[in-house]
Amino acid sequence: MDFACTASPGQIYFMPVNDTTGIIEQWELSPYGDGEISGQIIRTMGVASQTEGMVADDELGYLFVGEEDRGIWKFMVDPDASDIPAFISESDTSNVSISFDIEGLAIYYAPDQKGYLIASSQGNSSFAIFERLGENRYIGSFVIKGERIDGTEETDGIDVTNLNLGGPFSKGLFIAQDDNNLSGDSILSQNFKLVRWEKIASLFDPPLIIDSIYNDHLK
Repeated sequence: MDFACTASPGQIYFMPVNDTTGIIEQWELSPYGDGEISGQIIRTMGVASQTEGMVADDELGYLFVGEEDRGIWKFMVDPDASDIPAFISESDTSNVSISFDIEGLAIYYAPDQKGYLIASSQGNSSFAIFERLGENRYIGSFVIKGERIDGTEETDGIDVTNLNLGGPFSKGLFIAQDDNNLSGDSILSQNFKLVRWEKIASLFDPPLIIDSIYNDHLK
């Protein structure tokens, strides 16, 4: 189960439920008084089988949903829009860099509606990057390898931010859950691996966008 939240002028939507049957609920949140919030289901959407990660693009008005053994779907957040999603090309095993399951999803925001949709490809412990705009063209994939500490394996959840968090993460941060946390031959408790965004951006040719100032999606 995962959730996503997005906003449009005067409205806030919350997608708190997705499940093994592929059902997704869209709720509208409203002030209730005394600092409380009420919510009501305004739309039910779905895919054919179990869903995993979801992420909402607040600026472009899309909800991205990972169907575990199929790929990534894109819904319009507008409750009056069609419930029929678009399938993102090369988010399935037609792409040699994707190995199911599709798990966590995250969005890197950049100016002029640019940026990236990032997906965890759990089957080969890699991360696929797609464009935010248009038909979400596949750009490439990367892995987090072990150096001073081990890398990541069988990742579920991920997140990313372009914002300056200070210190080593002044140019943004990518974070990934590590299912198999190793220290030598010892298996430790699961944890999270933090990676400087510019290190990921430099892996690609041309390099990915680095913009630690842009934050219009937070306004």
